[in-house]
Amino acid sequence: MRRTLVTLLTLSLVAVVAVGVPSGSGATAAAETESAPNPWLDRRVLVIAHAGGEDENPHSTLYAYKRAQAAGVDMLEADLRITADGVVVVHHDATVTATTGAQGTVSNMTYAEVFALDNAYRFTPYQWSCGSCPVEDYIYRGVRTGEAPPPEGFEPEDFTIPEARRLFEEFPDMWLDLEVKGSGQLARDTVDGVVALIEEFDAHDRVVLASFEESTIDYIHEVYPEAVTSPSQDELVRYAFFDEPLDRHAMVQVPPTFNGVQLVTEEFVEQMHGEGLAVWVWMDAKAQEDEAFYRDLVRMGVDGLIVSRPTVGRAAVDAEGATWVAPAVPAPPGEVTVAPLATTATVSWTPPLDEGSAPVEAYTVRAEPVATIPVAGERAPVEVTVDTATTSVRLTGLVYSASYRIQVVATNEVGASEPAHSHEVVVGVPDVASIHPFVEAIAALIDEEIATGDANGNFGPARVASRQAMAAFLWRRAGTPPPGIPVVIPDVAGDHPFAPAIAWLVADGVAGSYDDGTFRPAAPASRQAVAAWLHRLVGESSDPGRCSEEGPFPDVPTGHPFCEAIAWAAATGVAAGYADGTFGPDRPLTRQAAAAWLHRLED
Repeated sequence: MRRTLVTLLTLSLVAVVAVGVPSGSGATAAAETESAPNPWLDRRVLVIAHAGGEDENPHSTLYAYKRAQAAGVDMLEADLRITADGVVVVHHDATVTATTGAQGTVSNMTYAEVFALDNAYRFTPYQWSCGSCPVEDYIYRGVRTGEAPPPEGFEPEDFTIPEARRLFEEFPDMWLDLEVKGSGQLARDTVDGVVALIEEFDAHDRVVLASFEESTIDYIHEVYPEAVTSPSQDELVRYAFFDEPLDRHAMVQVPPTFNGVQLVTEEFVEQMHGEGLAVWVWMDAKAQEDEAFYRDLVRMGVDGLIVSRPTVGRAAVDAEGATWVAPAVPAPPGEVTVAPLATTATVSWTPPLDEGSAPVEAYTVRAEPVATIPVAGERAPVEVTVDTATTSVRLTGLVYSASYRIQVVATNEVGASEPAHSHEVVVGVPDVASIHPFVEAIAALIDEEIATGDANGNFGPARVASRQAMAAFLWRRAGTPPPGIPVVIPDVAGDHPFAPAIAWLVADGVAGSYDDGTFRPAAPASRQAVAAWLHRLVGESSDPGRCSEEGPFPDVPTGHPFCEAIAWAAATGVAAGYADGTFGPDRPLTRQAAAAWLHRLED
């Protein structure tokens, strides 16, 4: 914003702001007024492209603004005026001559007349407005009018005087620093137009409004009370000399020097920060538009550089390690995989490719029901939050046979990412309906990973439990311990898939071998053998009295070799007989009965 300061006297007054304010001044008054924290103090150091960067690209053209955005600036600065037919346009001077070579005053021209002009007519790579340079230096002259081709990716309209609306349309994610030019009714009409645009594009949180005229600033706050503004020249003077606070503003926008008077110093910046104001500096001399000068300002602590050379400004701020990183939530976590069991599911994911502006602090994993649950009870989401030390978690408390969609959200200090979703998953066991009489026991066995299903997830409840399967069930239930002593079992080689479980079972005396020393792992596990294994496993003391008078079942008499174990199993409720009152000691144990016995053993 190239404000022409009216007189040296006025600037000398403004300069007092830079050399300090007496104690008891506006600094104290502002401190005594409670207000919300100023977010613009945290948004630093901003590279702000003045007029799109008129030392690099044609002044106030969409071409310039697009090139500035591509250069990585944080904000676009624009000057606003209004045409005779009420269209707010982006243009600095009251007349169109400096940039277009045409004659006319913006406020006396229609938008159609303004729009037809070549706003790059007087631009050269070394002077933003030149009236007498060699013709070959006007590198963009004629693009607007079709006499020269536009650069690749651009249109002739990118080289005209644009509507202010185009800034909101073309740059929906950019901050805009908009100065209302002119005074009186023209300025008020311009304010009305730009406020309407802010409302239309819901741009309240990304627009700063400024004006050289205090009356215009007053009008801005009258019609748009929530406006973010910087003070006019007169307000700065009154702040310096009469302790008038600047608490209706968010930042000051000032030049670094004027006629040798140093306005911006470390003390000035510190003072403004103490007042709760950010400091943005606009260059008032071409010699200031270089990397060294920009870097000096950054070292002074300023919060924004309003520059005519966006690429140089970007490089200077980056070189000082002061690059503004906008607060950003993480990207969604990577692929989500789910391993469902009966009423639990293990959820795994990969970290987000982009953590945002701060490290990921936690992940929240949520299971959302998506289908009717065929059992009694209300469906409810299940949610757990874990720290970043893990990318896998087990969800418990899911409803058997229910369908869920799992989502994982990454969170940093700014907020939560968009969720990463899994495909729909169903917990439960396919061949064990929710009304199966042993569903609870089988589900517990699956969830505790004591038992597993086949390749299709089926449990095979009515199938016979083999001796090796029962050995594995008991071994896993015990926590997969190693065998107490080395054992050699002829029919269980070291590479047998159940060798560790069988070795532990035999070595610890839970199970015995046949007379020939074999274990016969694939053979069915009889009900009497499993009763004996469980009896030994829990360390139940011998009690011959259980079988001294009569056996526990008609087919388990007192002299039966497993009478005591079967009597214990019946007495404790671990095992039950058949409907006819028999136990069937020699009959093979089914997998569903094995699940029930182990489940009751836990109880």
